[in-house]
Amino acid sequence: MKFSVFTVVTPEYGIDEAVKVVKETGYDGIEWRVSAPAPEVKPDNCSYETRYWCYNRATLDVAKIETQAELVKNACDKFKLQTCMMSGYSSIFDLSSAERLLKAANIASCSAGSD
Repeated sequence: MKFSVFTVVTPEYGIDEAVKVVKETGYDGIEWRVSAPAPEVKPDNCSYETRYWCYNRATLDVAKIETQAELVKNACDKFKLQTCMMSGYSSIFDLSSAERLLKAANIASCSAGSD
């Protein structure tokens, strides 16, 4: 059995840091949240309890997903961690976004396989 972590629970870390921490804590894979990027500076109204959603540095930017997928792949390869999911929030009717997310998942070697 393999275990993974969804990056919504790693709001303090960017891509490289999240991969490193997830691997160091014994997990086999990582599930990436794909949405609007975190702001450059933590918003004043973003409490510790809500930082998962309002200031999550591990969230991949949906507008730059293809580029960030390459960063994800490199980081995961470095730490021998598997990307097992890219979770976007696009509408099922937004075929363009779905296609971009699938391409990004391919770039990142995303696999939910049982190898």
